[in-house]
Amino acid sequence: MNVRYILPAALLAWGTSAGQWAAPGPMLTIGPDTSHPAEAPAPMDDARDGGDVVYHEDFTNGLQGNTPQGGWSTSGPDGALWLFDLDGPNGDYSSTTQKIAGGTTATGFMIFDSNLSNDGCVPLGTCVDREGALISPVMDLSATPYVELEWRQRLRFCCGGSSPHWVDVSTDGGNTWPTRFAAAPGRAGNADPGTEVRKVNITAAITGNPANVRVRFIHEAGASHYHWQIDDVKLVELYEHDLRIEDAALTSWDPDVAMTYDSIPYTIFPYTQLRPMGLHMDMLNNGSMPQDVVASFLVERDGEVVMEQAHDYPAFPAGASLRVHPSPDFTPPAIAGDHEVTFTVSSEADDQTPTDNVRTLSFQVSEHIYARDNGALTGFFEAGEDGNLIVCNGFYVAETTELHGLQVAIRTGSEVGSVVGGDLRGNGFEDILHYTQEVELEAGMLSGPNQGNFIDLPFLTPVTVNGGQDYIACITGVGTVRIGQSGVSPAQTAFIWYLGSAGLDWYYTTTTPMIRMNFGEITTGIEETASAAHLGQNQPNPADRSTFIDYEVMHTGAVSMVVRDISGKLVMEQAMGMQAPGTYRVELNTAHLPAGVYTYALTTGDVRTTKRMVVMH
Repeated sequence: MNVRYILPAALLAWGTSAGQWAAPGPMLTIGPDTSHPAEAPAPMDDARDGGDVVYHEDFTNGLQGNTPQGGWSTSGPDGALWLFDLDGPNGDYSSTTQKIAGGTTATGFMIFDSNLSNDGCVPLGTCVDREGALISPVMDLSATPYVELEWRQRLRFCCGGSSPHWVDVSTDGGNTWPTRFAAAPGRAGNADPGTEVRKVNITAAITGNPANVRVRFIHEAGASHYHWQIDDVKLVELYEHDLRIEDAALTSWDPDVAMTYDSIPYTIFPYTQLRPMGLHMDMLNNGSMPQDVVASFLVERDGEVVMEQAHDYPAFPAGASLRVHPSPDFTPPAIAGDHEVTFTVSSEADDQTPTDNVRTLSFQVSEHIYARDNGALTGFFEAGEDGNLIVCNGFYVAETTELHGLQVAIRTGSEVGSVVGGDLRGNGFEDILHYTQEVELEAGMLSGPNQGNFIDLPFLTPVTVNGGQDYIACITGVGTVRIGQSGVSPAQTAFIWYLGSAGLDWYYTTTTPMIRMNFGEITTGIEETASAAHLGQNQPNPADRSTFIDYEVMHTGAVSMVVRDISGKLVMEQAMGMQAPGTYRVELNTAHLPAGVYTYALTTGDVRTTKRMVVMH
């Protein structure tokens, strides 16, 4: 896809996270904490109490600190942006409603207030990236070298790329920082899930000199705003036996190396697109003793075991972390059903915190449906006053096959009589390959909250999609249309055409549109339209001063063409009069139309056929 902008974008009007579209592919880091050396020192007999808090900073006194170890410091070109705070972030793109919650928040916390420092940077292209670190005092952990760093945080960053939030560990008093942990692994730009408690095992990181430890929270350059709030920094002594699943996933999506949408998270796989899934878990020995670990995978379809594997890891070291995959990788059989995947880590020793030893995830196999959403409508995309809205999902096609149409869930509150239509795009947002038939909304088609009533939008004839390629499935609404959303998407894999902070353009969204592919036969609405008229795509598209449209009528009758903007407003009308069966061409003058997306509709007799065009000057 061709690059348009690499600009940040503010939170859009409907309440989902979105950022300016740049290009598909790697945009953020997804995975567990990234630095876990394999070896840890031998346990000390007097250091196995487990669960004891050996250090706790609540920032009641700000940088001066509230512990015997002393105060905190800052560094970096924007280190002064680390401030003691009581009311939360503020500025053009943040508000105090996004204040960190829980713990000792009421007595104060630290904030990297990058948003406030960039207040007034409108348009967003004038915002300046910020970089600064918050550094702990030196801590002597020689008596308790088996520890976990825990802290409370709330953060958001703008806009694309990987999270710039890191925790570094030093064992030479801060002269060097050789070990790094992701503070917000997998976080997409503009996403703010609220307050969270993060934990990382630093046992192996402090092996060299546990008597001279410092940690720092560093916001690196790469994001200009919004905020990073930190409170209740603790070091907690580890138990002897404590295994943990840090992360589990159905796919092996890694945006730093991915070149296609092959392994983004899908929730429903059709028979024709079944392939190795990339199941994996990240396990951690979070105890102070080596353990003989068993990592297990169990896949069940409607209660029936489909795959079961167990992998042994003898004497797995304290503090060690490992990503584990089934071997061979799991490919679901072509049998429809609901699948549940259970990930488990265990050992013969009694785990002292067993609640984090098991994860479960689910997916479906369907004969024809390909989906990324969770199936139950939780929100919606809606056009603003200008009426501009197109919503899209990226899909990877593994095997060449025929695509019969798209599906979409439309939220109640959409206006009955509004029109929705779909299209399939290839090597760019302007590369529209095929259009679906359009559907006029009826009350029974709409979905309420937590519902998933999908509308079929068939292609006039099935479309061949080629294996090994990405496609973008888009839905356009004309009139008051609320396109459903459900679930979370990685950055740069779901998109909207919207009048956002950087103007009318493509943006990505991290909330998943309820748009699906349907590889099964769809007959509704095709025969009547096909037998009455055929409407071609305007050329050129995008149009500038004028554009030509070829069409064919099958029966003698009055023929007319109307053009509407995406809000449904009539902007052009042309009557061609009575026409006999045959092929015709009409020229439309588009020089006076503002740049944007329009629909043009051919009416012959009682049948209307509609397509979309883009005007760009």
